[in-house]
Amino acid sequence: MNVKTAVVVAIVLLSTGCTDGPTDDLNPPTVRPSPAPTATATTTSTTTSTATATATFSPVPTTPRPRPTSAALTAKQAAKVFVTAVRPRNVALAKFDADLKASASVDVLRQDAIELLAAERRFLAVLDRTAWPASILENVESLANCIATSILWYEVSTRIKQPSDVRLPPTCGASDAQLIRLRLELPSY
Repeated sequence: MNVKTAVVVAIVLLSTGCTDGPTDDLNPPTVRPSPAPTATATTTSTTTSTATATATFSPVPTTPRPRPTSAALTAKQAAKVFVTAVRPRNVALAKFDADLKASASVDVLRQDAIELLAAERRFLAVLDRTAWPASILENVESLANCIATSILWYEVSTRIKQPSDVRLPPTCGASDAQLIRLRLELPSY
């Protein structure tokens, strides 16, 4: 599998279950900011005639993320917050994917990665600072950990020198995102 195909597969897996739903905007409650996630990653690449790249990963430390102390949102409120937060992330993922498939220039891909990185950080902040209902809390925390890990890969993509430098993020989060959508009665992807 070449790098472009692998990136597309990874992006699809990450974004599964994360599409537009209700359009009402609801600002998530601000409780307290959480510290930036800490993680370490080691990336090693091997280029062959098919431009295959591999990456090794050191997992994010399993320190618990701080949880908001306010009352949990209702399922309806949580659905609006989730969709509002995930929409910019989905747009950024789709643009990055489309430009990668279209063999866009390195400058375009780097700019896409910068926008995707910003969208991922905003989405992670909402996941961390929102008082989610108990029915989805475990899935939200798992998805947040996955996104915190993925951010490392997107940061590397902001400094690529050629399209084949794009590295695959870890494949995680798809099942959690789908369960969140099901439990909040949001349309499936």
